Amino acid sequence: MAGVMPVMKSIIERFGPIGYLVTALDGSCSSRIAVIMPRETHNDFFSITTKSSSKFKEIKTNPNVLFLLYDAKTVSHVFCKATVDILEDSETRHALWCDSWREHGHNGPDDTNLVFLRYNFSAIIETPFMKPPIVHTFPLTPVDPVSVDVSVATPTPDLDRATALLREFLEKDSTVLMCTRDGETDLAARFMNLRHRFDVGLYGITKANSPKVRQLQKNPHACLHWYLPESGFKQLIAQATVHVDTQPELCRLLWRDEMRRFGFAGPEEVAVLRVAVSRLHMQPMAAPGVSYGLPAAPLPTRTTEPAPEEDGAKAAGKKHPRDDAAADCEESAGRN
Repeated sequence: MAGVMPVMKSIIERFGPIGYLVTALDGSCSSRIAVIMPRETHNDFFSITTKSSSKFKEIKTNPNVLFLLYDAKTVSHVFCKATVDILEDSETRHALWCDSWREHGHNGPDDTNLVFLRYNFSAIIETPFMKPPIVHTFPLTPVDPVSVDVSVATPTPDLDRATALLREFLEKDSTVLMCTRDGETDLAARFMNLRHRFDVGLYGITKANSPKVRQLQKNPHACLHWYLPESGFKQLIAQATVHVDTQPELCRLLWRDEMRRFGFAGPEEVAVLRVAVSRLHMQPMAAPGVSYGLPAAPLPTRTTEPAPEEDGAKAAGKKHPRDDAAADCEESAGRN
């Protein structure tokens, strides 16, 4: 992995070590927060997890991952494509163990449930705001998948609680990480600004020629990931299907002139991503998570009269660093 260490160390110094780990999940994908750490004696990088975690099972089945780092102040991303080796031997646990991990529920270096995820990076793509991407590529050592039972616990059938959770996270932060599949093996992710209208449902806006439109038209399954570090490091992970709607009437209805600043020529370039959530998983810090199933429901039928719009952070009187401008400017850069 010669060459990876100086590149990643520089990126971690600028972006911090906390990022979004995107994994393959059947025909869809999943995401969760992870911390990436260097091991300079071996010239590699790793994260920690447990054998009981969903990401351990997903990576055992499909070792291809995407690690995303994001800086809200500069609206810059780093996409790290990698395969993952799982290290679960006693020697590695004792060599890498850090006592501060006990605060996150890990019991010590003798805990056989503790495992390490070692990243084999094939590409690191830095995408500064409105600038050409910087691409670093590295030789990749293949990792063979292993057959593992990736079934998940039956979700709690509590529609009221699930709806309340979704509304809570959307009001606190209307910007969410949307993860999609790009073909059979590749994963993709980007931040989207989501809104809700009673006549449209939950939706986001993108360019009709963006890569995610192509991806969702081939595979409509997506993962939405909220992370609220200021609210006890809570995460909400939603499995959803996304319908790409390019009907001119709808695109004109949702068009805003300020979108021209971010590369949209007009409503004819707009695609509306209408989201139907089927499952939610709420993951607090160092505590068991809870999953909720939502019944399949048809997308709302639009009326001719404008409907009130609930706009996440704006409805709560807040403005997030990843605001509409930041979300839409990524569309004009053509990177998602």
